[in-house]
Amino acid sequence: MNTITLTSKGQITLPIEFRRALNIADGDQLAVTYVATSQSLILRKPLTVDQLSQKVAGFIKKTTPPVTDVDQYYQQHRDDND
Repeated sequence: MNTITLTSKGQITLPIEFRRALNIADGDQLAVTYVATSQSLILRKPLTVDQLSQKVAGFIKKTTPPVTDVDQYYQQHRDDND
């Protein structure tokens, strides 16, 4: 277990092995989440737009295309209501 020290300005330095594991460099940003139940912080690289799009795509319901030809739609579905 590594320990880090908080400076008087509230800053910390991440050990090199963590920076390498996260593939982060000077100037990169990290997302920080506070977990109240364990009184801990989680640091992670923010998702890219592509990663976020893929993650959100699973929650979006596929919709049925709109009916553009009412007569054709009626012919195809007229027996469904009988």
